[in-house]
Amino acid sequence: MAIEIGKRYRFETISEQHRGRNNEICEVIRPLTKKEADIDIVGNMYIIRFVKDGVEIDAWEDELKPLEGGE
Repeated sequence: MAIEIGKRYRFETISEQHRGRNNEICEVIRPLTKKEADIDIVGNMYIIRFVKDGVEIDAWEDELKPLEGGE
């Protein structure tokens, strides 16, 4: 799945740090650069913003799930 900048996704993680945000809607702000993350090792990462409260975090590509039914 190709992640699109500006598009909304459902956040889903196994990480203890952000597990409380599972199923929240977020918007992709931008990809992290190679200076910000070791992309060759960890894979693509993005800065995301949660719609509910505007909090921004870094997220792995596999934590971003397509919205169902045009949420």
